[in-house]
Amino acid sequence: MEIVEKLMVLGLSAAAACRTAGVPYDHYKRWKKRRDAGLALIGKPGPGPTVPLNMDELEEALLELVHCRKRSHGATALYERFAKKITRRELAEVVKARREEHNQNKLLRLWHLEWHANAYIWATDTTEVKIDGKKIRIQTTRDLASRYTFVHIFDHVPTDEEIAQILAELFKKHGAPLFLKRDNGSNENGPAVADVLARHWVFPLNSPVAYPQYNGAVEHAQDEIQRQLAAMNLPATCAFEHAAAYIRLAVHDLNHNPRPILGGKCACNVFQPGRKRAMLNVRQRKEVGTEISDHAVAILDEIEDRTKADSKQAWRLAVEGWLIETGNVVVKNWEQLPTLQLAIGA
Repeated sequence: MEIVEKLMVLGLSAAAACRTAGVPYDHYKRWKKRRDAGLALIGKPGPGPTVPLNMDELEEALLELVHCRKRSHGATALYERFAKKITRRELAEVVKARREEHNQNKLLRLWHLEWHANAYIWATDTTEVKIDGKKIRIQTTRDLASRYTFVHIFDHVPTDEEIAQILAELFKKHGAPLFLKRDNGSNENGPAVADVLARHWVFPLNSPVAYPQYNGAVEHAQDEIQRQLAAMNLPATCAFEHAAAYIRLAVHDLNHNPRPILGGKCACNVFQPGRKRAMLNVRQRKEVGTEISDHAVAILDEIEDRTKADSKQAWRLAVEGWLIETGNVVVKNWEQLPTLQLAIGA
């Protein structure tokens, strides 16, 4: 239900959002009615567990499973261990989701996308650095094609509202990208951020669960900042305002260092900050959204017993397929990606 409502925020009707997410429209209406009445969305069949479940204990046990393509070795012993704490059906769903994440992450490690379209795809993430023993949080936003990086610095983890304000200001000054890559942190996926993306018709592209490497470009930006700071002669004691100045200086240097991947140009030359881009208008963005949604539905139609993870993966494949078809990205290790080739009809 959550993914349906996120798609609706982007302007899709409830019926279209359900088709994209692979959720029967009647089910969505029934769940919404139950939620509005303060009831559980879905009742659990059979007798419930008799002993409280310790989630930390379960998470630790799940790490011991050995996942293959269709089976997870150790699942039977796991159920016997937790039989009084969780139903067999619930445990099977958790194990299946972990297996799918494992197999998906294994595939993702074989390839990556090389971004070619300047200002089409941005990525954002929250990280922290330590200066003078103080934790400083940085919200990094990077244009993936040019590597141009923006930073906003906090003495706390930035909230959903603060990140939304950052994005709104960047969109206003530089023009909104078509896609925003992000991890699954609550501050980057809250209602305020969703509202900003919806108002500007920016489509989210989330990392798979527990696989932040999917958003590797912005992770690399954060590593670059850390290395640049390590090379600076920072004072032994440093107030927050001074530390923030050093971070901004480090990012300024990174944006103005020549990069071989940019043909010897620097990120600033390629991105040209301050020049607001025409990009796509709302009508064109809607057309792109419809095309990607149709792609996602076609992918889901090939999957039986679809899960929420399947719906999110179908959206990622559909977005990546559109980017490849339009020449905005180039796939490395293409021959190792039969799933994506099939998704875009290659």
